[in-house]
Amino acid sequence: MKLYFCGSVRGDANHKEFYKQIIPWLEREYGEVLDRSIIDDDPLELGSTVKYSDDLDEQVFLCDYNRITNADVVIADITAPSFGVGAEIIIAVKILRKPLLAIYKEGTTTSEYIKGAVKVHGGIISAYLDTDDAKRVVRHFLGE
Repeated sequence: MKLYFCGSVRGDANHKEFYKQIIPWLEREYGEVLDRSIIDDDPLELGSTVKYSDDLDEQVFLCDYNRITNADVVIADITAPSFGVGAEIIIAVKILRKPLLAIYKEGTTTSEYIKGAVKVHGGIISAYLDTDDAKRVVRHFLGE
C-alpha cells in the first residue's frame, strides 16, 4: 500500500517526535510512505527531482501533488495549524477523492473548516491520546 502522511512542517517541534514514531511504524506495518520529509532534518529536501531555486514553491507543490496522486490513502495530522496540510487535504478529498484519515491530538483546537471539508467529502476524523492510540486509530481506518 502507498500512503501519503502529512502534518505541519513548521509547527510544534515537540510534535515532530510523534511523526518520527508514526511514519516508520506506517512503513513497517502498511507499506511505502511517499513523503518522509516531515521527519527529515531539512523538511524542504524533496529528493533529487527538486533543487533549491526561484521556483522552489512550485516544485514543492508539484512534488506533493504527485505524491498524493500516487497514494492509495492519505493520513493527515491536523494537530498543528498548517496552510499546506489544509491544501493537501482538499486536494486529496475534493479533487482526487482519496480515502483520508485526519487525526489530531486530543485537547488541541483544530480547524473547523478542515474538519468540515473532511466530513463533507467522506473522510474520517479522529482524536488520539498518544502515539499508541494514534496507531489504533490508523489500524481501524485501514480495516484491521
